[in-house]
This record gives sequence, C-alpha cells and structure tokens, in this order.
Amino acid sequence: MVHAMSDSLVEQTGAWATHRADVTTRSVEAFLELLETSSPEGVSMPAVARRAGISVRTLYRYFPSRDDLRRTASGWLERGSRVAMAGRELDLSNIQQFLHHLWRDFAKELPAVRVQHSTPEGRAMRVERLPAARAEAARALPAEIMGRRRAELVDLLVAVTSSSMFLELVDRMQYEPEQAADLVADLLETIIATESGRAAGAQKG
Repeated sequence: MVHAMSDSLVEQTGAWATHRADVTTRSVEAFLELLETSSPEGVSMPAVARRAGISVRTLYRYFPSRDDLRRTASGWLERGSRVAMAGRELDLSNIQQFLHHLWRDFAKELPAVRVQHSTPEGRAMRVERLPAARAEAARALPAEIMGRRRAELVDLLVAVTSSSMFLELVDRMQYEPEQAADLVADLLETIIATESGRAAGAQKG
C-alpha cells in the first residue's frame, strides 16, 4: 500500500511529467523515423524501443499497442505545424512565402504527414480543423468576390494549400517543396485575378 501511494505521488510531480513527455517524444519520433523505410504495419514495437533508446516494457507502458502509437503519431504533424505557423496568417498577397514556409516544415515531417493521411484519427483531425481553415481562407479572399462563387473559391483555397496537395505534389510527383509552392501560388494568383475581374465587371454592369 505504501509503495502504491508513493508511486502515485511520484506520478504527480513535474519530474514525472517531464519524463513522460520525453519518452512519448522519443517513441513517436522513433516510429516516424522508421516509417521512412517501412510501412506502419512493418514497424515493430521492439524496433521502435531500440530506436528510441528505451526498453520494450517502457514503450508498452505508454503505448499498449502499435495502434496507440500510430494514433499519437497522427497528431504529431498538427502539433509541429501549429508551432511553425504561429503568428502567420494566410495572405494572398504573400501566398508564395506562406506556402514555402509551411511546406518546408511539412517536408521535414514527411512521415508524420503520411501517417496523418493514412489513419482514421488523422482524418478526424483534418475534418475538425476544416471550419477554421475555411474561415481563414474567407478572410484572405477579396471582398468583391461574393455569393456561391466565394464559397467555392474558399474551398479551392483550402484544398490547394492543404497537406493533401503537399503530398500529391511533393511526395507523389517529387517536386521540391518550394517548386510545389510556386506552382500553387501561380495557380491561385491567376484564378483570383480572373474572379476579381469578373466580380468587378458584374458590379459595373
């Protein structure tokens, strides 16, 4: 009983929280590193433990199964991208630099991007953040574009600046992140200029 109580007290201390965060980070990063040469199904828990420099028993203490580890890894990209993009807002006048910054960070975390797009948890995260992404895109669009066309362009803007488009251009088609960003920026500039011109013409008419 005394031993159990002392364990409980230890787990509440800052040192324990720091240890837990360290083990979690090392385990997930080891899992993601192994994904660079293997599929999620091909990565074993002992291999993750060896890569992370921890015992298999410790790994299973924090992640009872490989699915638990993969679920946590699904959120790793979200955590990193929030830090990378802190204070940056989507701005069509500077879309090229915005995407350069974002997609360079995605490229550094490519296994995490792949995991997020291959798990139900990752899909749920992308669905959950869709309203916020739409709101940000709506703020970036010129005010003269209105109505149904505005809603369609909001969704187009969300789609072509997403991690899904990043994967298509960088991972599958093998563009460099900056090249991919330039392609998307050119496309958006052309579309927005065309739609703004149409909207202005309609207002005059």
